[in-house]
Amino acid sequence: PPLPLTPSPLHFQKRSQGMTRETPDFGSLSGNPLSVIRNPSGAYTVRAGSSFELRVTISNQGNLSAIINIFIDDEASQQVRQWCASPNERIALSPNSTSEVVFEFLVPPQALPGNYTYRLIVDAPEHYPEHTPIRCLQPLQVLPAIESAVQVGDPTFTVSPASSSTESITLQPGQLLQVSVLVDNRSNRVDRFWLTCPDLEESWFAIRYPEGLQVSGVVTTADGLDLNPGVQGEILLFVNPPLNALAGNYCATLRLQS
Repeated sequence: PPLPLTPSPLHFQKRSQGMTRETPDFGSLSGNPLSVIRNPSGAYTVRAGSSFELRVTISNQGNLSAIINIFIDDEASQQVRQWCASPNERIALSPNSTSEVVFEFLVPPQALPGNYTYRLIVDAPEHYPEHTPIRCLQPLQVLPAIESAVQVGDPTFTVSPASSSTESITLQPGQLLQVSVLVDNRSNRVDRFWLTCPDLEESWFAIRYPEGLQVSGVVTTADGLDLNPGVQGEILLFVNPPLNALAGNYCATLRLQS
């Protein structure tokens, strides 16, 4: 469930020097010793929960060996930058040499569908300060995730209190929130279930499974919920933001595994 707490984003500090160029086509910059080709070079469409790559080929056509920084701008691309495994890259190119940098992005399943933009920057302030940084906005369209059909025998679960992106749960720092996750084992076999919350720091929450002999006749342990076919069980999630938590919005995903 979404929780109204937002982490402080990490910023990559960079030095801007010389002329700033922003262009939809890096390769068309006449007189620039750096030739940059992007793939994809225009708008790209991806589904939430899937991945994509941005390949950047850089050629040093000048007379100097250069250290070149290639990165996803943190100021103009904060949302998309968080999806990139390694948003900062650095290469060294001698004159008349070429190299390729690959940025890998993983769009989370809970990403909101819509149009996003992120900015790619190529900067060589030590060797080509008069020609860099070069900046380019990359459009990105995120489509809804493909949801697999729930089979009749698939386990299901419900969360209480319920929340959504438009109806969040308000918490004060240090306040404890108890969330009940009711699991329904609709399969024809005994199964064990685990609950995880990958979007929150581990120190922010605790998960409790029932212990002892259950009515169903299955003995559960503290590290999972065992359920007979056609039986329901409850897992408790306790969310307790620390006193120094920053005000804002969090979207916490609950993941039930078996």
